[in-house]
Amino acid sequence: MIWNGVSAIVIKNSKLLIVKSKSENKWSIPTGGIEAGESKEEALVREVHEETGYKVNIIRHVKQMKKKVKEYDVTVDYFYCNIIGGQLEIIDPDNEIAQVKWIEKDEYNKLNWLYPEDKEMIFNYL
Repeated sequence: MIWNGVSAIVIKNSKLLIVKSKSENKWSIPTGGIEAGESKEEALVREVHEETGYKVNIIRHVKQMKKKVKEYDVTVDYFYCNIIGGQLEIIDPDNEIAQVKWIEKDEYNKLNWLYPEDKEMIFNYL
């Protein structure tokens, strides 16, 4: 099986935008799957809005990561973005997000991360 997704690195005033998963009770950057008929960029803008309430503009593609997770071949594209509108709120139709917040660099390593393999790459943006 194949799963294609996107993740957003959003920095504002030296703070990183993160979300907390209800099911795992862990933190990550806004992340989600690409729906049928969507481009990576469209999926990213939609996912960030659903999970955080913010509208973003994509600045650049950062990297693509491929890995095997259980029976899935996972591909995730990471994008660096800035906020162009909206406000902090959870609109999540999948009811997966428990909390949204901004963190500073000194808080980063104190959190329990859902995808620890992303930590170093994301930390470099702070």
